[in-house]
Amino acid sequence: MVEKKLFSKKYNEVPKGFELQQNLHIKFTNVNQFEKILSACANNEIYNLVKVDYFINDIQAVYKQLRTEILKTLKEKQQFYTDLGFDLPSYDPIIADTKYCHFPNEFYKSYQAFNSTSLETFNKKQGIVTAKKQTTYYYNPITYKDYDMVINSSIVEPVIQIGMEIKLQYTPKSKEQKSIEKEIIKPKYFLISPDGNINIKELQLN
Repeated sequence: MVEKKLFSKKYNEVPKGFELQQNLHIKFTNVNQFEKILSACANNEIYNLVKVDYFINDIQAVYKQLRTEILKTLKEKQQFYTDLGFDLPSYDPIIADTKYCHFPNEFYKSYQAFNSTSLETFNKKQGIVTAKKQTTYYYNPITYKDYDMVINSSIVEPVIQIGMEIKLQYTPKSKEQKSIEKEIIKPKYFLISPDGNINIKELQLN
């Protein structure tokens, strides 16, 4: 609606009616429920889907399980190197650890078809009409080929991926450090006489 002011050549647009908008937050626990939610939204002419968030009730319990499995794997590897003839106590270990938690929306990728044929070209006498190329989205999770241990490796739907990495580096100890560790310290005891004299004796080890 346009309103023209008296003694003025300018037009002002006058709004007619108003529009209300509201954000809807829907919580669901099963992926199969998502299709029903989309269908209900479409029936009510709601077509704007902003994003889907994922939540973990107790992430510390997940990390605790991972640490337990990592310790088992490390012990197996240490035993393996011992069986190969390496004297692990003669090496100094250096440890670096990290953990991560990735959500599905971080791993969606898109691609377009390289070649396409436009049916409109056959209906025109000249010129070429480029067909609109459809954009396809797909979920590409983290591959587990570089990991020693994976829990729930079968992924058939977008999931939260939680991981921990432990890196161990063994370096040989110096000769001085080895000799100090091999030195045996003999225990001693002190005898104090009534007159206050102190006599130090070494215990004889069998």
